[in-house]
Amino acid sequence: MDIPTDDILQAASNNSIHIEVNGLSAEYLCDKLHYQLGFMAADGSAKATIKDMSVSLTVQVVEETLENGKIVPAIKITNSSVVLPPDSMNLTLQGSFIVALADVLLPLF
Repeated sequence: MDIPTDDILQAASNNSIHIEVNGLSAEYLCDKLHYQLGFMAADGSAKATIKDMSVSLTVQVVEETLENGKIVPAIKITNSSVVLPPDSMNLTLQGSFIVALADVLLPLF
């Protein structure tokens, strides 16, 4: 069996591999944002961006026995870690006056 030699996959003990990814970026969009508190309602959209995120996990290949007694391969996550640096996250709200007010106040929290 060949041992992975790149920086993302590393062979680990016990029939498992360790996966580590650094500098990951993600962007999430929501076109239909609605929030209501009492008589006040806000409609608009939201955009969240994350940069420089780190993810690592260890995946182990195991056997699982089904109810009918058949043994099948399965995976088991034995270790995981996600690092979201607070200064690398951004949330932008757009829409009605209430949403615009929340967008102005958001950096205070």
